[in-house]
Amino acid sequence: MSDPSEADSQDDSNNLFRILISSDIHLGYAEKDPERGVDSFNSFDELLGIGEKEEVDMVLLGGDLFHENKPSRQAEIKCVQILRNHVLGDRPIQMEYLSDPSVDYAHCNSKMVNYESGNLNIGLPVFSIHGNHDDPSGFGATSCLDLIHETGFVNYFGKVTDLKHIKVRPILLKKGGVKLAIYGLSHVKDERLHRLLRENKVEFQRPEEDADSWFHLLVLHQNRAKRGPTSYIPESFLPSFFHLVIWGHEHDCRIQPEATEKPFLISQPGSPVATSLCEGESLQKHVGILNIRPDNKFKMDPIPLRSVRPLIFKTICVTDLNKERVDLKDQNLKRLAENIERELQYEVEEMISEADTKMTGHPLQGKLPLIRLRVEYTDESQQLNSARFGNKFYEKVANPSDVLLFKKRAKIKDDMSDDKFDANGFGDLIDNEGQVTMEDLIQEYFGTQEKDNKLSVLDQREFGNAVKIFIDKDDKDALKYSVDRTLESQFSSLMEREDGLEVAMSWRHGGGDDMDVEDEKPEVRKTTGASRAKAPVAAPVHAISDDDDLSLDEEEEPPPAKPARGRGRGRGSRGGRGRAAPVVTLSPAKRGGRGALTASSRDSLSLGSRAGSTQSTLAQSFARAAPRHTSTQARSQRNKKQQFESDSDD
Repeated sequence: MSDPSEADSQDDSNNLFRILISSDIHLGYAEKDPERGVDSFNSFDELLGIGEKEEVDMVLLGGDLFHENKPSRQAEIKCVQILRNHVLGDRPIQMEYLSDPSVDYAHCNSKMVNYESGNLNIGLPVFSIHGNHDDPSGFGATSCLDLIHETGFVNYFGKVTDLKHIKVRPILLKKGGVKLAIYGLSHVKDERLHRLLRENKVEFQRPEEDADSWFHLLVLHQNRAKRGPTSYIPESFLPSFFHLVIWGHEHDCRIQPEATEKPFLISQPGSPVATSLCEGESLQKHVGILNIRPDNKFKMDPIPLRSVRPLIFKTICVTDLNKERVDLKDQNLKRLAENIERELQYEVEEMISEADTKMTGHPLQGKLPLIRLRVEYTDESQQLNSARFGNKFYEKVANPSDVLLFKKRAKIKDDMSDDKFDANGFGDLIDNEGQVTMEDLIQEYFGTQEKDNKLSVLDQREFGNAVKIFIDKDDKDALKYSVDRTLESQFSSLMEREDGLEVAMSWRHGGGDDMDVEDEKPEVRKTTGASRAKAPVAAPVHAISDDDDLSLDEEEEPPPAKPARGRGRGRGSRGGRGRAAPVVTLSPAKRGGRGALTASSRDSLSLGSRAGSTQSTLAQSFARAAPRHTSTQARSQRNKKQQFESDSDD
């Protein structure tokens, strides 16, 4: 592995591949805020302008181009306007596209790279994967990036279509003596990708010819920090043949490549706009220009963004306030609150003065800074009304309503392990900023219910995930799909049991004389995972999204979809229009992997649709979910269903 400091930016431009690196643009964040609504668009406009000025060969984005899964029309229009102003141009493109675009963009309608189109003059090619904010969802499993790709302004690559066995095929580019392989891995649910990597079910396909002569660059959008046992991607899980990894999703800017225990380096571009008032967002925002030489030595040149609104973050404890002016033992609570408020006002004034030193004079930079003072308290009497306090700074800061954040100081127990803390001794105790998610509320609600009101057939975690999808992505079918999928899975379990019909009937009629319903239900739940592996069920098209994965057990594989028996005829992909482009054969990166580049029909995900709408009755849901079997078993199960439906009609 080369030392990035050895790369020389003064090489001949024909033998120097230059890439502008950025991530997490979050276009449309706080767009209804009259003060902060244009921040994301200003940053995007500036970074593309840097790419034009520096005459880079391409721009590489690490996901989350939009802040919303379904961005507003205004956000989409502004995005297209900015791209049109910077992407179109007469500057010649010096890099050669070696891989097959009809395969690289098979998930898109326009299966070609934009700068080879005869209808567009592209002067600044932009390549992007999707993140967790702009991931595919809804009918057809499309992303807002699909729309931008169809405009011809962005090349959208790296979409994962098979969530059981992921194959990452690189885009192959060449400029002079530099051969570049870009591996795009768009966002996948962290727990799922963690498991697939651990089980060697993520296959990175390398060029078969002269694999060592290529510069291998991976761009992904996942949790890098450990936020749970499997809700992150360990750096050690990635293959060692990469030279550099561009890590999206994390917003603190660490653009300079960092060494790891593996041979590759990691660059974390961060976000050019602050979407949360935390310490990581207060770091100086940069974009990077990656320079690659023919000998695969490289260098990252950080360029600070001057249009970013200053953010000053500070943490203080009430016990650290001036004890001569603040007596925490004062029994007069009104006087105590006034003294604390006066001291905190001094702190905020100093932070505003510090923010003034970060004003760059850029015409697009916001005039009012973002200020966040986190106050740790030990007693409830030490809190203030944050909104009323912020009124004092209404015309001085961009976020007057949430300048203060009160957080109770955690009591450190002796039995807490060291991995709960970071270098400053805080770590997970303060990272969540006290936010409560919808999953937490649902967990708390059902956790406090009586036994008769608890969920028995529906899974509590799946129900919470469905509500989250309904809120975050405005997917009105999320709850309906969750219920249907659970009923189908439970019925598949029952049909594999000899007493399945009796258990189902006991559920319907509230139990029998010789059967305890409460004893039967847990047994059925335990067989759910196994039954899904044996009884595939056709899923709606909108279920492709990874965030729509509403499985009952996170460690179980999702049911493989089967083609719908509709009237439409299956047709293969046509691919892009004929172009005699050199195509380089790829091979699996891991030992023992499959050699074929195209995914087999057995591994690919079928996008079938149900023939007819989902019925609401339990018996019809069960009937639709029944697996297909042959001979005696099929007849036996058909008889069971007919008897169940007959009893249901009665």
